[in-house]
Amino acid sequence: MADVGIGPGERELAEVIATLRDLTRSVQSLSTRVAALERRSDSAVPGSETPGPPPEVAAEPSMWGWVGQSRLLPRIAMVCFVLVIALVLRTLTESGVLERRIGVWAGVGYCGLLVAWGWRQLARDRRGQRVLPACGIMLFSVVLFEAQGGAGGATGAVLTSTTAEWMLLAALVTVAALGLRHRSSSVVAFALVTTSLAATAMGFPHIRFPPAATVILAGSAIAIPARRVGNSQWLPWAMFGIAMFFWLSWGFQIDALLRHGDEPAVGLAPRWYLPLLAAFAILYGASAALLTRSTPGTDAGIPLALPTLNVLWAYGAAHAARGMLDHGAASIAVIGALVALLHFAVALGLARRAAGRTDAIASFTIAGTVLLASSTPRVLGGLDAALPLWSALALALVMFGTRIDSAGLRLASYALQLLAGILAWSSDPFSGPSDGLAAGALSSAAIAVLAALHFRYARRHPSQASGLLARFVRPDRCAIAMLWVAAAMAFGVLRILAHRSMTGLGADVPAAFPCVQSVIVNLASVVLMLWATRMRDRDVLITAVLVGIVGALRVVGSDLPNGRGVPLVLAVASFGLAAAVGSVVLGKWQSQRSVDRAA
Repeated sequence: MADVGIGPGERELAEVIATLRDLTRSVQSLSTRVAALERRSDSAVPGSETPGPPPEVAAEPSMWGWVGQSRLLPRIAMVCFVLVIALVLRTLTESGVLERRIGVWAGVGYCGLLVAWGWRQLARDRRGQRVLPACGIMLFSVVLFEAQGGAGGATGAVLTSTTAEWMLLAALVTVAALGLRHRSSSVVAFALVTTSLAATAMGFPHIRFPPAATVILAGSAIAIPARRVGNSQWLPWAMFGIAMFFWLSWGFQIDALLRHGDEPAVGLAPRWYLPLLAAFAILYGASAALLTRSTPGTDAGIPLALPTLNVLWAYGAAHAARGMLDHGAASIAVIGALVALLHFAVALGLARRAAGRTDAIASFTIAGTVLLASSTPRVLGGLDAALPLWSALALALVMFGTRIDSAGLRLASYALQLLAGILAWSSDPFSGPSDGLAAGALSSAAIAVLAALHFRYARRHPSQASGLLARFVRPDRCAIAMLWVAAAMAFGVLRILAHRSMTGLGADVPAAFPCVQSVIVNLASVVLMLWATRMRDRDVLITAVLVGIVGALRVVGSDLPNGRGVPLVLAVASFGLAAAVGSVVLGKWQSQRSVDRAA
């Protein structure tokens, strides 16, 4: 009855109005939601007053999100599937289903397929597929090791040694080229490390050293340019460590062969030892020289340490084969001295053409110094003749280091001068013949003069270098050690002269010689105190006081209880003279300091 009088047009109008109302409610609901979303987005802006979600809620999914978003789990799964197929082939071979030779070649083919497929995927810019060539070269190395009989050759060799070695070298070059082409550091690292380890292990304990050295040499050469691929700065050092282990093993066996005169073991090849050793040394030396052309700091650890480590291991390893050369160690020492001069020539060339590469110049200079110091005792026929050369070389180092502003060379010069003094002091010239006594006196006198010049030059030319090592040479407190060396060597010379004089005069040397040495010490203290006053050098004054204390202890503790006669009188008189001069010098020193403070 309510609808009576309402026409069809009015019903349609009512439906349209109802629909409009529903649409209005929907728009209002959407507007509310948009406003809420805008408020949430504003609260995420830094500095917004609206508090954000709790920190633990935001950080909670971070680890799981990394695991889910990274490619770690797919790569682990891929490695597992690759190993499953490899283990199936090995199981079939060990159980006899496949003949051993067929199983080996099936394994080689499978590894080649992994490398080829990985190369194709990397060419399509699928970086996650780098696992395939890495697994392929690793499995290939294991297959070749097993094909040579495993450890000790227990299962017998399937492939000839020559075939296996050429295959290993070809695989190394191929996979390394793949990694370098697509800039994959992991592929290059697996190729170099696994093949080098396989080369050192194949045929153990009867390793064929020359072919293994060839593989390691190729890997070491590839590691130098590969350091720029990804984060591979460690790769040259890893190859250097593998090479050192290899040469240590070969050198021990060569040395044992030459000592006992046995027949060479299979694969030892003594005649290849020195040529391949020279090839390694040339490679590392040339690599260090080439790396100096790079921007300073980009290869900081390699060019600095590589030249010195190279000459150290090469010179030491060469001595293992000294029995194969005429005149043995003397021939190796002459070669070492010539190579040291070559390092000095490289350093001088860098100083002229690349004056800014102070680190590289210092590295080659230190390498040449180490090699020359190691070889000169053999070349000159003894340590007495070599030590003055070391002292002169230390003086040249401090001059060259001052010229190029190298704190490292200055510290190296101090170390070399101190080592020369310690070795000269530790030798006992009185235990040998008279000509040895004269040679020791001449050597000590030369070191004393050179060390004094070293100290004087270091004081007059302070270091202007900067960097980490500069804190040790500015202010140059270490230079005082050169004065100590000079004083010790001068005491040694005077001691030898006094002994020879007393022996020639027929005096009672055992009774008088201690007192004469006390006289020398006390007079040295007087000379040093006067020199310190003239130079106004506090370090020299402290040294003079310490020398005076030593003289006082000798007189009071040894000469007075045991000495007698004129030598004792001279010892006590010298002590009194040192005390008197010390009183005057210290008084003037304190007065001068008071004047300086007042000014």
